[in-house]
Amino acid sequence: MTVFRLALRSLTYHWPRSMILMVAIALMVAMPVALNGLLIEFESQWLARARATPLVIGPKGSELDLVLHTLYFKGQAAEEISLAEAHRVRDSGYALAIPLHVRYTAGDFPVVGTSPDYFGFRGLELAAGAPLLVIGDCVLGAVAAQTLGLEPGDTLVTDTANLFDLAGAKPLQLNVRGVLAPARTADDEAVFVDTKTAWIIDGIGHGHEDVARNEALVLDRDATGNVTANAAVVPYTVITDENRGTFHFHAEPEALPITALIAVPKSEKAEALLRGRYLGKGQSAQIVVPLRVVEETMALILRAKRLFDANVAFVTLSGLLFLVLIGLLSLRLRAAERRTMVALGASRWTLARLYGYEYAMILACGLLTGWGFAMALRNLIPGAVALLAGGAA
Repeated sequence: MTVFRLALRSLTYHWPRSMILMVAIALMVAMPVALNGLLIEFESQWLARARATPLVIGPKGSELDLVLHTLYFKGQAAEEISLAEAHRVRDSGYALAIPLHVRYTAGDFPVVGTSPDYFGFRGLELAAGAPLLVIGDCVLGAVAAQTLGLEPGDTLVTDTANLFDLAGAKPLQLNVRGVLAPARTADDEAVFVDTKTAWIIDGIGHGHEDVARNEALVLDRDATGNVTANAAVVPYTVITDENRGTFHFHAEPEALPITALIAVPKSEKAEALLRGRYLGKGQSAQIVVPLRVVEETMALILRAKRLFDANVAFVTLSGLLFLVLIGLLSLRLRAAERRTMVALGASRWTLARLYGYEYAMILACGLLTGWGFAMALRNLIPGAVALLAGGAA
């Protein structure tokens, strides 16, 4: 016991050296454990969201891009499909069709135009406010609302898509109707609107001022009261109760665009029949099973993880050898100390126990500190992965 106390006193006296060694060991333990936990949680959340989304339909092209766009609202849709595709799925009776229109942002968060069915499908609940009611309303995800500092009753203006496109989509002021409860998914970082609102942002739907009541906009007025407007008539950027009824769309409903479509089959047989409809040639859209695409992507990532694991093993081994080298050099520097202790009557066994206790305590404290640090990081991983999934999926 006397030797143990002596070893403890030695460690506390040389505390900078002891702390450096303990931190080095802690990092060697914590980082691989935390990174492995991060990858496992990332895979779990990816698979969970893909598994919860049976089928997605979108323009032909990269299946992975379509899945990322539909599940995580990432990537700019190069092409679109029409709303007629949603009507086709709905009329088949095989599945519930949930349209998505994701082309714009508000406060750097994606504006997701969809139908009320989406919220029930994802199990999203309101934390405050009310659901979407009329065009111009929006519902914010939990992270979006917190980041932007908005709550029901506030307004949010969509980001300008192209400053030089004077004839294209213009910013629209959205009325914040509600805020969703945290879901720890990409939905937390979205601004949800009705598809009609998304089309208004797109420039397909718009309203006009009552020209007859505003002489500044009148170019000519004939004897019968017909008015010719000048070029000052521009689409509204604010939707109010007074002008909401003037908004209209310059296209047939079936021709209006969406960027993707979620199909929720009513049964396995219905799923097979619906997928069969998209197997023939001449189809303008493709149908994809997100789970299959995500599993294939994760398989590639896991192959890369093997190289990462091998690298971690080599780095850990190098770190251990480096610590051993530090220990041997430390023993050489403490030669005078050993001679003094031998002169005082200490045996070789006593010296071996003394140094053994010191290194054992350093190793134990380092391992415990590293494990505790790793566990603390793993508790933060689900939230971090949800953030990454929304930001880098």
